[in-house]
Amino acid sequence: MTHANLVAKGAAWLKRQRCHLVLTEPAGPLDSHTERPDCLGLANGWPVGRQYMTKVIEVKVSRSDFRANARKRAEMGNFRWFLVPQGLVSPEEIPDGWGLLYCDGKDMTVVKQAPVHTEKDLESEFDLYITLLRKFTGYRPRIMGSGEIPGYNGKRDYEKVRMAGIRRFYGIEKD
Repeated sequence: MTHANLVAKGAAWLKRQRCHLVLTEPAGPLDSHTERPDCLGLANGWPVGRQYMTKVIEVKVSRSDFRANARKRAEMGNFRWFLVPQGLVSPEEIPDGWGLLYCDGKDMTVVKQAPVHTEKDLESEFDLYITLLRKFTGYRPRIMGSGEIPGYNGKRDYEKVRMAGIRRFYGIEKD
């Protein structure tokens, strides 16, 4: 199976898991620290809460690719799975915090259930959504200088407003 075949199978599986929006290999912000999942699904928040939740699938077609990524710190997703051809890796090799999906070419099987992550990198996820909205709408926000709006301090205030938007989007109240 090719990487592209497994990505398509993973996206179809996420849709069956009640994800309302499924993105495959989304091109996020160009920061090197930002995770770029192979499949990303957005669903209503049950069982995490009333907020939206995300499901991430990382596709691996070789053991060397799996070993390289298994050591990386995951940033996105309330649920995270590795999707591999059947038998490529065993459930015991899967790092804590991840689930395992097998694909035999036709059917997908949950071999190890992914645990719920209530802590995730909201900023990375939100940046990815903003990048996609910009891509599809052509919208480019303009960061104004401090002299253009009374009481507005340019980039610093823009970051405050952006983080407030992230908290509202995910239903998180400020402490």
